[in-house]
Amino acid sequence: MGWENGGGFGHVAQMRPIARALTERGHQVVMSLRDVVETAPMLKEERYPIFQGPHWSRPAPNNSRGRPFSAATYSDILAVSGFANANDLAAMVRAWDAIFEIVRPDIVLSEYAPILVLAARGRFPTVLFGNGFVTPPADLPVYPPLQSNIEPIMAQEQVLAVVKEVQRQRRAPVPETLPGIFACERRFPCTFPELDPYRGVRRETLLPPLSDRLSPLPPPSSPRFFAYLAADAPGITTVLSALAKSGVPGGLFLRSPSQRLKEALSKTAITFYDEPQPLPEVLREASFVIHHASLGTTEACLSAGRPQLVVPRDLEKALIANSLRALGVGFAIRREMKEDAIIETIRRFSNDNPSRERATAVAAEIAARGPSPGIGPIIAACEELLAAKRAVI
Repeated sequence: MGWENGGGFGHVAQMRPIARALTERGHQVVMSLRDVVETAPMLKEERYPIFQGPHWSRPAPNNSRGRPFSAATYSDILAVSGFANANDLAAMVRAWDAIFEIVRPDIVLSEYAPILVLAARGRFPTVLFGNGFVTPPADLPVYPPLQSNIEPIMAQEQVLAVVKEVQRQRRAPVPETLPGIFACERRFPCTFPELDPYRGVRRETLLPPLSDRLSPLPPPSSPRFFAYLAADAPGITTVLSALAKSGVPGGLFLRSPSQRLKEALSKTAITFYDEPQPLPEVLREASFVIHHASLGTTEACLSAGRPQLVVPRDLEKALIANSLRALGVGFAIRREMKEDAIIETIRRFSNDNPSRERATAVAAEIAARGPSPGIGPIIAACEELLAAKRAVI
């Protein structure tokens, strides 16, 4: 099981229950992770081997105006993740090949690990899973735009040419199209349709989110927020100051805060938590949630019926913020907003009856879809591929 791109706890949170289920069924699991340090507390009880995995660590380039990278299509994401140069991509693929020689896998599972998928192509049956953003459709000729008015940093034909050159050097199967890289033996895009950035062009069936779905919760009697934020997010000190000055009561878990920041927060009226809090508990007490638009938190809030005030950190989160706004259940705090504007937004959102009513209605719609199959289809696919391989041997 491999994970390359993206940060936070969400990717490992998707992988862990699958790894546990396979282990319980007698299979040997090996994980290769982008970050073994930050995710260590989540995996301290696990007994399978965990590697520090290959991942592209160079920063994405700024555009000609010095602004942070923003992708026009998924091709741009590949381009800034090692796919822009044949020598670079070949080196990354060799790193995965070295792990293959040690582990000798029967099958490969990928959660946002595009180079792993390429390295395994034609060698090992591959199961691709993850949210809609990290599992783009594989049956399109090119990747569709993810946002308008953004120039691509590299033409899709050029990225495909890099992939073809690396695969020819390896004498490995060459994809005919760039999306075709992800035409794996089994594919499981897992999210609510409302949050799928490819909902207009995807033809395959979506699996519901892999996390346990929450039941709709009655709103609390008075406004109260719960915030799950990261201390290293751009502009986070302004957001935290606005929260403290808004006068709206609430609780906060802040990932990786400095000691100085923790001391400053302890002097405010905000309830500060040192550890992540169970979402079912905090959502029961919170009338709205403030977070970075991570998919797991977003899905939990949607199913529980909680409006969301989000602080997007990257394109994936910005697309989620757009979906929440379209649903009428969310609003984004933009990076350029001043503290006074954020304070006013928090106060207004805490009493936003239309958002609260719409969130309740969306939660009811999700609940009406019936129970989720969870990871069952993924486990079944893994065992089918394993059985097929044993039959050949």
